[in-house]
Amino acid sequence: MSTFDPFKTGQIDLQYNQARELLENGLQELLEHGSNLLKQQKYEELKTFITERTRGLNRDKDIRELRPYSLVDLEVEISQDTEGLKTSWPAVDKLIRIPQEALTIVAGQPSHGKTSVMLNMFINCVKQYPQKQFLFYSYEENSKHLASKVLINMSECCFDETNNFTHFENIMKGNKIDNPKIEKAVKELESMTSTRRLWLLDHGPDLDDLHNELSYLTKDGKVGGVFIDYVQKMKLKECSFDRQRELQVISNELLRMAKTFKIPIIMGAQLEKGKADEVVRLDQLREAGDIEQDANLILGVYNKSMIKARQGVKVNDRLVDMTLSILKNRNGAVNEDVVLRFDRPVLKIRDFSNRNVMGGMTQRIQRLS
Repeated sequence: MSTFDPFKTGQIDLQYNQARELLENGLQELLEHGSNLLKQQKYEELKTFITERTRGLNRDKDIRELRPYSLVDLEVEISQDTEGLKTSWPAVDKLIRIPQEALTIVAGQPSHGKTSVMLNMFINCVKQYPQKQFLFYSYEENSKHLASKVLINMSECCFDETNNFTHFENIMKGNKIDNPKIEKAVKELESMTSTRRLWLLDHGPDLDDLHNELSYLTKDGKVGGVFIDYVQKMKLKECSFDRQRELQVISNELLRMAKTFKIPIIMGAQLEKGKADEVVRLDQLREAGDIEQDANLILGVYNKSMIKARQGVKVNDRLVDMTLSILKNRNGAVNEDVVLRFDRPVLKIRDFSNRNVMGGMTQRIQRLS
């Protein structure tokens, strides 16, 4: 298969000339002004100057090749195309894949389980794609709490249905782990972190810092996906917009990062509280900055037990239904609902479309009760 070569066809393209001009002008300015700052020992100013002057060199918007998209391009890109990520929930995977080089939004009202869905998807991806690295950026919780939740999820140990998280942390604090399931989960997490497959990040970078971090971390092509919980907590370093416009800018840039770094980005979005009996709707996202326009896939999370709780009904059930709605899907099924089962004390979400799985789980719950 032949590939397009602008030099052989005599069509010296814009990409080559722009790259040369950027380098020539950029290097001259860096050398002259950078040397002066270095002599004056203004190291912080030098660092800022270099960062600002080189930021655009890695972005696809600065260096582009202007020519028609050809059939050869299509054949090459299809042959190199990577399948979207699976969620490890069979009923969901029959309908969707988490798209590569695109944005996926997981949206829900407060306390409906948006973070739990994302954390379960994150853990499932780490397990299912052992050759890849996955990053979970949290703008709400610290890494200690996230790591504890990962261990609870992987061990599936329930010591106290009403306050299992605190009970679990007390066990870890005592450093006397005599439970084989927890020991296995600890070793598994240690393996995942030591091989850099699982990243829990709580420093809350602004948009520019996130771009710089992903630019560095994706250089070796091992990053399989980035989870961000959640988009409304992100900030711009300097912003003169109202909050809705700021969210639009953030969403646009996250989409650009997904394309530039060739990774899927899965971001959470918190919706305003709706009516007590209201399910998740796509137009609720429009009130959150029109971010739905940039996403290829949007999944809505709806937890009926939380609606009951808001109405003053006490919810004691260990297992509750959690509905995942496909609100937008550019590459497949839409307006489809999948009911998953959330095991609240162990923070585990399972697909109960398989009756054998349901029966086995019921037996395990009965043994633990």
